[in-house]
Amino acid sequence: MEGALLASEGFMTLSLAYFGVPDTELPEQLVNIPLEYFQQAIAFLREQPEVAGRRVGITGASKGGEAALLIAATYPQAVGAVAAFSPGGLVFEGIDRTRTFPAGQAMSSWSLNGQPLPYIAYRTDWNALFAGPGPYSMTPAHREAVAAATPEEVVAATIPVERIDGPVLLVSGEQDQVWQATELSRRVKERREQSGLSVQHLWHPRAGHALSLPGLPTYSSVPWTSMGGDDDANAQLQFTGWQARLETLSAAWD
Repeated sequence: MEGALLASEGFMTLSLAYFGVPDTELPEQLVNIPLEYFQQAIAFLREQPEVAGRRVGITGASKGGEAALLIAATYPQAVGAVAAFSPGGLVFEGIDRTRTFPAGQAMSSWSLNGQPLPYIAYRTDWNALFAGPGPYSMTPAHREAVAAATPEEVVAATIPVERIDGPVLLVSGEQDQVWQATELSRRVKERREQSGLSVQHLWHPRAGHALSLPGLPTYSSVPWTSMGGDDDANAQLQFTGWQARLETLSAAWD
């Protein structure tokens, strides 16, 4: 739906799945996803006559926002703009949904040149977290992971957003109950600004994680996980975030 709405605004779009699609060759879990997979997709898009080799914009939300920042930082010659919603500026441990969250064996979310990227590992007692009735907030687990990591681990897992060659948009809600997206976005903003690079951070003190498209219903939880925020704030941020996304992605060809 997101790709179709962007297409209705005049963008040529490619919506890319990268895990968990039955009856495909994609990985079942969000573990060690090769960044080269995204590189190949971007190359395919740039080969289309409508694009004619120009750089593309990339957008994603949640782990997709983490991926968008990481891909743009890894392939700046191919990506000219990033719009990341409820993103993280750190690489976190991968997620294996066939087991107790996360994977039984700690692994990275992403890999490059056949090697897993450094990541922030979870330290949470999942049995204790899930002992009560859901939906559950995952933000404490992400806060604990960052707090327990050594300074060297944090540096290694930090996405080098200063390598992104183009505008960066971050959209987050301070009541995010999946992870501390606003805090993580502020890390990204500070890192960009220290390098004298453009960055825009839209955030709302009462918004949560699930920032959908303008005009669509808002929600603050799903059966298993709390998303956070109230409907009014989420709706406001969905609208302003969408307008900013259009402006940011349009700048990829400026």
